[in-house]
Amino acid sequence: MQESLAGFVLHRRPYRETSFLVDVFSREQGRLSGVVRGARSTGKGRRSNTKPPIEPFRRLQVVIRGKGSLRSIDRYEIERTLQLEGDQLVGGLYLNEVLTRVLETDEPMARLFDTYEVTLVALAAGGPLSPPLRSFERVLLEELGYGIDFDCDLDGQPIGSGDYRYRGDGFERVSDSPPSDGAAPLVVPGNHLRAIGEFDFSDKAVARSALMIFRRALRPHLGEKPLQSRELLRSGKRS
Repeated sequence: MQESLAGFVLHRRPYRETSFLVDVFSREQGRLSGVVRGARSTGKGRRSNTKPPIEPFRRLQVVIRGKGSLRSIDRYEIERTLQLEGDQLVGGLYLNEVLTRVLETDEPMARLFDTYEVTLVALAAGGPLSPPLRSFERVLLEELGYGIDFDCDLDGQPIGSGDYRYRGDGFERVSDSPPSDGAAPLVVPGNHLRAIGEFDFSDKAVARSALMIFRRALRPHLGEKPLQSRELLRSGKRS
């Protein structure tokens, strides 16, 4: 059975002599893996497949055959190519690395796919990294079933103008008593939380608060292994 899907390549790696094993994020079926045969260069420097290479940041229409954990990508057409450079390229690699780690196979997430594409378009247009990346992270958490309430605190009261402590499942108003779990608290002003709730990351301080919140929220899903893309961004800023 063959099916045509809209998708982006998240990751590819060599497979046998002339093929790639490719992770695709599709709109219709979510993440899936498939083999693209004849897509790698032969020993003579030529590819047995004359089509443009299948690689990240190109919107594709792919024809996939088979079922299970490993399918065959029989054909693909490139619908759109997005050019990412510098920090924007690292931002795109971050998106792909996160999705590769957290997404289960064969779980359609149309909203997340659309958000991913919008984020790539924003990165390709240049500009600050934080607003599109933080918006993506918030939608990702919501689609995974771990969305955060930025309108009300854990007591059900509307977020006010004071400071709030992040507790993993929401926010509690800061009082004189220390957090009950003894962990180092992440304290965020209420006006930052309200801005995040409105997807407004234009203020650098708000974007920084969102970065810290979403980093903690995503940690259980990403695992302990450091993200290579995050290290690339850090090394680029140091240089």
